[in-house]
Amino acid sequence: MKRVLYFLEDRAHESFLTALVERVALEEGLRTEPRVLSSTGGAGRVVQELQQYAMDVGRHFEGACWFDVLVVGIDGNCRSRATRVREIDRAVAGSGLEQCVVHCVPDPHIERWYLLDIGALRQATGLEVAVSVPPYKCERSVYKSILVEQLKAVGSLLGGPEYGAEIAGALDFDVVGDRRYGDKGFMSFVDELRRGLTR
Repeated sequence: MKRVLYFLEDRAHESFLTALVERVALEEGLRTEPRVLSSTGGAGRVVQELQQYAMDVGRHFEGACWFDVLVVGIDGNCRSRATRVREIDRAVAGSGLEQCVVHCVPDPHIERWYLLDIGALRQATGLEVAVSVPPYKCERSVYKSILVEQLKAVGSLLGGPEYGAEIAGALDFDVVGDRRYGDKGFMSFVDELRRGLTR
């Protein structure tokens, strides 16, 4: 059993990523014990709460990881993955948590990961969706708006998070991580996660 802590932006992150982490763990012959410490308020709040947590851990636990993996998920928001990784690393610097962190940076937003594998979206919702995911766009809420529109057909009022676990479970990693049409940051996350779970 691997203990996994999460600092995430919102419910869309929580639903999708906790299921994705469990799926990767199962592929490695492991199970996870998830504990979500933050999942509201966006990237700024995640980084702020992570920094506070890291300070508390540094003071009270002398930097020891009492868990196996710390997944930090913040949207890229059209900043580079490297920029977001540095932001996360600065928040935990000197706390001893550096060895436990797994960086998850969907770019530009997590909703794009929900949409990139249409087969997984169809399987999760039971819909014959015919969505055309636009190439990488920085405008705020582009992918969220597309997802909401598609899910109206199944009467969804929540805009996607209620299907996050099912979509994550059905994803074709090669499709989502495709270098030309997908998000190369997806496979960076999955590879980092595998290393974190198996170390």
